Amino acid sequence: MKLEYIIEKESLLTYQLYFASQSSRITRQRRIARFLISGLFLVLAPLYALVESFFAAVLFASLGVLWLFFYPYYSRWRFRGHYERHIDDALRGMINRNVAISLDSDEANAETILVLEDESARTQIKLDHIESIVRIPGYVLLMLRTGQGITLPENQLGKDLETLMKKLTDLADISVLEKPAWKWK
Repeated sequence: MKLEYIIEKESLLTYQLYFASQSSRITRQRRIARFLISGLFLVLAPLYALVESFFAAVLFASLGVLWLFFYPYYSRWRFRGHYERHIDDALRGMINRNVAISLDSDEANAETILVLEDESARTQIKLDHIESIVRIPGYVLLMLRTGQGITLPENQLGKDLETLMKKLTDLADISVLEKPAWKWK
């Protein structure tokens, strides 16, 4: 069974954002930026009140509270923009490529492999190198042990994607992580 799809910018972006949302380093970085900056503003507010600069005290207190509540929206927008620029710069050659994915038998090693093909390359992946299969709204992500991943769009592959996932889970003994509520935040 050979499935064909086109790599879209949105699927590359979704993979990047999912990977970032699962990274403890990025989560910690966002949390520190949120609370450190707002805490700094909120510490400065009483200091300005002590020197009787009430306008500055109210301004810093307001900025601290606003930063605390609106930083998640700013951070979400900023990271999304960062990854969009990364895709435009580093991955632009991948966009709008026709890709075929299939399961094939490796006669030499007597095992089944996952094969990805486009007009310029053929990649073979041993099934034991697939770390996990993650289903998020609109996509299935095949996470590899190397830290890379393959994004499979449900809207292009339809029911054939279910068949491929079933074969992968049976052959590689991997369970599917269902994350129906995941979204970039």
